[in-house]
This record gives sequence, structure tokens and C-alpha cells, in this order.
Amino acid sequence: NTVFTSAFMVTGNLHLDTHDKVEKYCRVIEDISKALPTMYKNIHIPSYNMRMCHEYFDTINGIGEFLSYQIMLDAMYNRVLPYSEDDWSFAFLGCAKGLKHIFPNLDMNDGAKCLEAMRYLHEHQEEYLKPLGFKPLGVYKLPNGFTYDGSKISLSNIENCLCEFSKYMKVKLGLGRPRVLYKPKNYRGKVVTLAYF
Repeated sequence: NTVFTSAFMVTGNLHLDTHDKVEKYCRVIEDISKALPTMYKNIHIPSYNMRMCHEYFDTINGIGEFLSYQIMLDAMYNRVLPYSEDDWSFAFLGCAKGLKHIFPNLDMNDGAKCLEAMRYLHEHQEEYLKPLGFKPLGVYKLPNGFTYDGSKISLSNIENCLCEFSKYMKVKLGLGRPRVLYKPKNYRGKVVTLAYF
């Protein structure tokens, strides 16, 4: 039986002496659960900002950059951390590639410049999206009491969108093929034609 598909990448655990995915996950979860009290104390240091919190999570064996960002966002949504989705973001490779399509002269390896470009898109989104008929979600409360401001696309969601955008551009420009063929369907099961590109 297959426990994990290729979607479940095991990264950030090079310290382990096994190649078995199930054993790696179990050992990483065990290590993280032992570290939770210390982690909780450390992320509540008053002088910490979102970037520093991300860097701290990244130092924990078995987490890595990507998961540290996702954990930090989840903790923020659950009001464990006092940050906003607009405070800071990290340009992972897919995001940086997406930015490169929009800003061809951008150095994808310069994290500060990538963040600056993401902030530009965040701050100027209305002038680009309004002519396209974009309708914001508005402000609403999540079941846990977190107030979500959907009046603009958040900085963290811009990071996510840029990653997806880079995948679309890769296919559009013939630079590769999608890993999974996506066939959108309407409610009657008929294929819907998308003409974005």
C-alpha cells in the first residue's frame, strides 16, 4: 500500500539516518512534539517579528523554509501569533519565478528585492485588478474569531498566487509540462474551456 504520494515531499530532515518516508515523518513529528514547549516560548519573544519567527521555525530539524512559513501562518490564523498576512512574506522559488515574468530585471535570488516586488503588487493591486472586474471578498470572521480582511489580496496570498502563476507561465511558454493534468469540470461533469492564455 502507498502511504504517501509524490505530493508529500519529505524535506528538511537530512539529519535522519533512514530513507523510509513513514519512519521519517514519525521521527520528525516525535522531535517536533518534544520541542513544542520551547518553540511556543521562543515564538512569543516580544521583540520577534514575522521574519524572525520564520527564521526560528526554519532552524528546527524536519521543518524547513516552506513548512516554517506555513506553520507560522497557521499559528497566526489561530491567533497564537500576533502577525498579519501583510506584515512580511518570503519568496519561495515558484514565487520568485512568477515575479521574474512580471519584473524581468529582478534578481530572483535577492530576497529583499523579491519582497519589495511583492509589496509593490500588494500596494498597487487595485489599479491592475479593478479594470479586470475583480470583486474582493470583503471583511469576514473565521469560526475561531480571526477577522479576515478580504478587501485586498494579502501579501501572503500574493506569494501563493505568484507561485501558481509561474506554473501557468511555464506551460504557456513551453518550458515544461504540468505535473498533473487538470481538467476543470462544471457541475454536470462537462469540461469547461478556459481561455486565459
